[in-house]
Amino acid sequence: MDCLIIGYNDGDFNEYRLMSHRAGADSPEWQIFRKEHLALDGVAMPWLEAFSRVRNRVTGRNDRYHPAEVFNLASLYLASYLRRRGISAEAVTLFSGQRDEVAAMLAQRPRVVAITTTFYVNVLPVLPLVQFVRERAPEAHIVVGGPLIENLCQDGVVGGAVDESLEDLLTVMGADSYVRESQGEWTLGQLCQAVAAGADLSEVPNLLIEDDAGWHPTRRKPEANDLDECAIDWSGFSPRDIGPTAQMRTARSCAFKCSFCDYPQRAGALTTASVETVRRELRQLAEMGVRNLVFVDDTFNVPPKRFKELCRMMIEEDLGLSWYSYFRCSNARDEETFDLALDSGCSGVFLGIESADADVLANMRKLAQDDQYRAGLEPTPFS
Repeated sequence: MDCLIIGYNDGDFNEYRLMSHRAGADSPEWQIFRKEHLALDGVAMPWLEAFSRVRNRVTGRNDRYHPAEVFNLASLYLASYLRRRGISAEAVTLFSGQRDEVAAMLAQRPRVVAITTTFYVNVLPVLPLVQFVRERAPEAHIVVGGPLIENLCQDGVVGGAVDESLEDLLTVMGADSYVRESQGEWTLGQLCQAVAAGADLSEVPNLLIEDDAGWHPTRRKPEANDLDECAIDWSGFSPRDIGPTAQMRTARSCAFKCSFCDYPQRAGALTTASVETVRRELRQLAEMGVRNLVFVDDTFNVPPKRFKELCRMMIEEDLGLSWYSYFRCSNARDEETFDLALDSGCSGVFLGIESADADVLANMRKLAQDDQYRAGLEPTPFS
């Protein structure tokens, strides 16, 4: 195996709580922690765990809601991307629930083990992953990438040098290299090829690597990966692993530039997959038995014209899929939009409405007015 990709690890919540507490009440760590947990019966716990416990009290059941109920999209995407380029790759969605499976894959001596950090706000979940891999596949090259590393590098890499605080974090995590690119799939592919060939990793762009002088970045080469060429080949994965609910991406970045968000600056201009690419992926998912689909695009109904084209395509295909998405109601003010969404299988949307105050909206550069929000929330066929 060329590359094993590990998608998610729970980490130790109590360690996270203690770390945030030690950082102090005014620290960013504590502010984030405050928003990421609930106290139930006097015990702090993650939101979904609290939700599961409360719901089970009401229903008498023993359900557990967890982010990894849906297969980690980043790991699927990266595995598919590598396979299309002749690099053998496997994906694991949840480390804590698949330790035996991960150990069996490590026994196949993968050349590279890639750890994604899509949901991480600190380094703690990475530590046991690296240790587990080191113990079972000491010869594997461990690389960590994703939003956590990109965030750390925003302030930690200045003028081609890695500052002391970031050096400490990189050393604590214990990986062999780190990807510092907001996309990163091309860089991972280049790394896998270099490791297989025994080539000099300093020639691979967008990495942080270590030598006798410490950690340092390789040259930058911003990625602009084509979403049509990077579409997931779902036929390469087991329907048993995917299950009845899947996530899917049809666009990268966001068309707006709100003052509180730097995502467009990091991800670049809004890039979309073609309707035909989306059609092919939907057909594959339906054939695998998927019945519920979550579009993770930052704003699925932007641009409005493309959204209508996608809805018409889904109506035409009639694949029996129910879908959910993030939705900008200020861009859905005509009845046709709601009719198309309903007829194409929309079962619910997540609305981003930060404020209905005109001054606050202007300060945030939301490019939306409160009357647009009110119009978007008027009773529709969904209600």
